Amino acid sequence: MSKNIIMIDTCVWIDLAKNPALKPLTLAIKQLIDSNELKIITTKIIKEEFLNNKDKLVEIGRKKISQNIKNLKSLIHEHSTVSNKEDALKGLDDINHKLPTMVDSISEHTNLIWEVLESSEELELTDEIKLISAQKAYKKEAPFHNGKNNMADSMLIELFFSHLNETDSFYFISHNKNEFSSKADTRKAHEGFNEYFFKENVHYSLDLYNTINEIFPGTLEEIEIEESWFDEGRGFFDIIEYTNEFCDRIWYNRHLNLRYKIESGMHEVVDEKGYDSYNPNQTVKYIWEGALESAARMEALYGDKLEPMDDFEWGMLNGKLSALRWVLGDEWDMLDT
Repeated sequence: MSKNIIMIDTCVWIDLAKNPALKPLTLAIKQLIDSNELKIITTKIIKEEFLNNKDKLVEIGRKKISQNIKNLKSLIHEHSTVSNKEDALKGLDDINHKLPTMVDSISEHTNLIWEVLESSEELELTDEIKLISAQKAYKKEAPFHNGKNNMADSMLIELFFSHLNETDSFYFISHNKNEFSSKADTRKAHEGFNEYFFKENVHYSLDLYNTINEIFPGTLEEIEIEESWFDEGRGFFDIIEYTNEFCDRIWYNRHLNLRYKIESGMHEVVDEKGYDSYNPNQTVKYIWEGALESAARMEALYGDKLEPMDDFEWGMLNGKLSALRWVLGDEWDMLDT
């Protein structure tokens, strides 16, 4: 049974990693490899180059997102009207708060690509391949036709050619148009490679996405649909809103407990002169009056949400506040109100 065999240039892997939106493409490749429908051939050089750039790609992605947010804020300040500026800036602040999650997404994607590379078949660069490339360099034949030292590119494509057979379908994919493409039509391989790319089972491409889509119709669409079904993280202002609400409700419950103690004589309200700071069963009168005013505002604001809770509900409310505060940077169990 014939196989679909693809060699992917380093530049394609790096460009793929720069775009987290293409994660479905990487997932599709991995699934096709796992199901033995696709075979990726690669070299030690490609794997080393990607691994050396892996951490840089994550940092570049973080800086790019951060800079785009700053640029958009600048444009909004310059050109937005007063009526829509506040909402627009609030939305950008929300995105900025999600920056760590976005960076995690980039990191996750680069790790997935590395998994694919690790599962690929690594071909050995033989002395024969090196000699063929050296001869082409001397004759200034493609990919040396542009006057550059393209030895690595030459060895890569010669290695690809050395792996060809008559039964399987082969695809060479690169973004290096100047080295591998025809000047007349960059979608086609350079005429110096016609000996190989004129064969019906050997293909040249600049587009990994379209190539996978053409070989395996419908696969990418299915994965893209699956990947689109996810729960988006809560926005920064949503988190702040609920943090404030839970804090208020917990404060109110504690206020009711203190009110009960005052009404039952276990706690006393005193003026400033009679206040003993070492006595935990005293509250200064003006502080208690302020607490009563705050309680009235909360009753008007939250209504039925302030009704008495059982132990389970009370535990849930405290747990929610603790979790939200942890997201915002506090330590666990930070329940001060």
